[in-house]
Parts: sequence; C-alpha cells; structure tokens
Amino acid sequence: MTTVPHGYYAGIVMNDADLTEQGLEEEGPYVLLGYELLNVNRRGGRKLRLQPYDADTDREALRRNSRGVSGSYGLYEFLAEHPEYQQDAMEQYGQLTGRCGCCHRTLTDPQSKLRGIGPDCWKALV
Repeated sequence: MTTVPHGYYAGIVMNDADLTEQGLEEEGPYVLLGYELLNVNRRGGRKLRLQPYDADTDREALRRNSRGVSGSYGLYEFLAEHPEYQQDAMEQYGQLTGRCGCCHRTLTDPQSKLRGIGPDCWKALV
C-alpha cells in the first residue's frame, strides 16, 4: 500500500448497510448521506471530517455509515490502495468546498470551480 500525498480529498458516504442486512442486492438504490473530507498534511498526518449531503441528512446516520469514522476501511486507505483515484478525490473536494483540492486556496475562476483545482495546481498536475 502506498501513501497518499499531501492534499485535500473527498469521498462519498452511502447508506448501504441497511440493504446488506436485509439480504438485498448491493446494486440496489443507495442513499447518499454525505461526504468524508480528508486533509493529508505534509508530514503525513490526517484529519477527517464529515459533511452532510443536505440539511435533512441525519448526522448520526452519516457517522454510522462513514467507514473512516467507524475505523474500518476508510477514504485514506482506499486512496492508498487505488492511487488512480487520488486526483478525482481532490477534484471532488474542490467542487464541494470551493477550495483547491491541492493547496486549499479559494477557487475564483469558473473553470477552476468546475475542475475543483486551481490553475497553478492544475498546471503542476498535468
């Protein structure tokens, strides 16, 4: 397993526990509860917070279904095992928060807001 580089990442938290407990197909209708927002600092430290999908989302359900908070397979572990998704998670963080997924600066340019990564960081990534 590789390490996850410094940056800001977002992952979706779905409510699929109820479906599997009932023996239903895992491909069934999932409920989007919110997002895990992950900050990996330059020394490798991690900070995770949860953001509900909307005001009606039950925060406790979000905590229960968030794999990162429950201590099992979390966003950091997923990104470490699948580095090909790291840039996508950075972009999703920027789209959700309005801040660059690499450097955390506020995104002001319309194209950067759509991409989730600011122009300077984008040049460095591609």
